[in-house]
Amino acid sequence: IFFFYRFSFHGHWLVCHEIFRLFIPESALLVEYVHRWEWPLWNPYERMGQPFAASMQAQVFYPPRVLVVALFGPVVGMTALHLVHVAIAALGVTRLMSGWVTRWQVAWVAGAFFGLSPMMTSLSPQQNVVDAAAWTGFLLAALVRGQWRHYALFLALSLLAASPETTLWQLFLAACLRRWNWRFVVSSGLGFGVAAIMLVPAAELTRQSIRFAEKINPGDWSLSWPQVVASFWPEFDRPREHYLLGDDQWFIPQLFLGTLCVLLALVGAVRGRRELRPLALGGLALLVFSLGKNFAPTDWLLTLRPFNLFRFPAKAYVGFAFCVAVFAGLGIEVLIRASRRIHLAPRWALGIVASVLVVRVATFPLFRAPLVRAGAEVWPLWPLLALAAGPLLLALVPPVARRSTVCGWALCAACLVEL
Repeated sequence: IFFFYRFSFHGHWLVCHEIFRLFIPESALLVEYVHRWEWPLWNPYERMGQPFAASMQAQVFYPPRVLVVALFGPVVGMTALHLVHVAIAALGVTRLMSGWVTRWQVAWVAGAFFGLSPMMTSLSPQQNVVDAAAWTGFLLAALVRGQWRHYALFLALSLLAASPETTLWQLFLAACLRRWNWRFVVSSGLGFGVAAIMLVPAAELTRQSIRFAEKINPGDWSLSWPQVVASFWPEFDRPREHYLLGDDQWFIPQLFLGTLCVLLALVGAVRGRRELRPLALGGLALLVFSLGKNFAPTDWLLTLRPFNLFRFPAKAYVGFAFCVAVFAGLGIEVLIRASRRIHLAPRWALGIVASVLVVRVATFPLFRAPLVRAGAEVWPLWPLLALAAGPLLLALVPPVARRSTVCGWALCAACLVEL
């Protein structure tokens, strides 16, 4: 956090896009109400007056928002709130992974893959989405450990963070873990019951809104296929199409998760813990859903209730990014185990680098293909070098005592360097 957000420790604050237009003004009004010890029911300033308590993204009932904004003010508080949730997101994944991996550094790297990913960093203007997604690790960790009161608490916090699509994919991933029983149902009901103070007025406002009455197209801002590639190939989706009318979504400014992260996630999904395969399939399903109108089955699904009540299928991509972070940690564990029995001679390192250059030259004509965008040329060697990172480590680390430990630390360091 000190590295990625070092600007905030030098007196600079997040004031871009939605933070400037929505969150700072709403926080200023919220602080005004809090200091007067009044219940913030109405907003007399925006949109000719509106129900403030029923406006979900105002987060009137979200305890971290109220506390942080009251302490730091409406401007600095927005940056502080984001940094708090970056820490929550990373620590949540770390806690979840601590029961699935044997090395603590792997759990921490998995947490960094989610909380400090380029995707999550650039998503900071959409603070309600970041706030809700940040609780995913703690939510699933409580579910896995059977800590039902904690599960209900984290579910309520996710709901009060006011990104209902995010909570839906969190519950979908919870179902993929197959821990449902009567305690799961009761605890989920308790979480919804606590959040009812916000959900009930928000549902009433939604029922009277234009979106509900006129059935606004819920397929706006769906992921395109070049944007899927951009999850592991930096800038592959640039330049993007028209802001509103093209096939590219603009809700998530940066889709890159890290080439090593995605490759390790594939290894973890295929060779990792077998009982977690349903979670891997759930992450894949979220990626397919985020394609929205650019994939015929998903486009049809968005015409059905309750899916047609929500816009921006790209929000499901955040859930896919969470699954990628989890399985990337499992992938590191798989490679550490493999390093005990696989050792490549040092001369292999030179061969691997030469192979990368040969592949780069051989694929040069592909960059001139009509379907490939100009952004693919920005980082042409990056995916190839990341693909070669694992074999390079096996070739460069000598057969010393505790070689698997050395390989583990080297792989974690390589992941953090790319991040």
